[in-house]
Amino acid sequence: MDNNELKEFQKVRSIFARGAESGAPIGFMMVAAFFAMVSTGSPLMMYICVFIFLAVPYVAYKLLRRSFIKSGGRLWLLAIWLEGVFIFMFGSLLVAVAAYVFFNYLSPGYFNNLLNMGIEVYSQYPEMAEMAEVLRNAKENNLIPSPIEMAISTAWSITVSGSLLSYLLAAIVRFVPVKSDKNRMNKFE
Repeated sequence: MDNNELKEFQKVRSIFARGAESGAPIGFMMVAAFFAMVSTGSPLMMYICVFIFLAVPYVAYKLLRRSFIKSGGRLWLLAIWLEGVFIFMFGSLLVAVAAYVFFNYLSPGYFNNLLNMGIEVYSQYPEMAEMAEVLRNAKENNLIPSPIEMAISTAWSITVSGSLLSYLLAAIVRFVPVKSDKNRMNKFE
């Protein structure tokens, strides 16, 4: 590696910085999916939620691929994977804040409403009476998760599932050849 290549490689930001920067668009996409999921009564919102969930791996791939290309193809598989983990970790923090705000301030009775609706629906069917009783017991014994518990579990589930997805994406990114065209280095490929 000559001196110019070394200077160009040193311009590449750290994995942490790239993960935090790339975590923002992923996080905002997942926040939009979260609000589409918890909105009530609109089937269109569920389609939007599914579309966003399908788009997240594609966007994450493009973000990881961009970093790999900017490095000139010098990143190892584990470095790409770690960047993906940080992308989902920082993105999950945005979703956790949104979940906490929603469940604590915007719709504090969300889980009670879901339980009441579940009890009502399950009570209509004799074969589901046992499930209705389980929900009644959960409500009576106050086994409903708190907003902070939901925010933390949401953040952990996104981080863990994003970590698994990132490993697959890192393998794809790493083993797809990089074209050496310098003009394409700053664009999504």
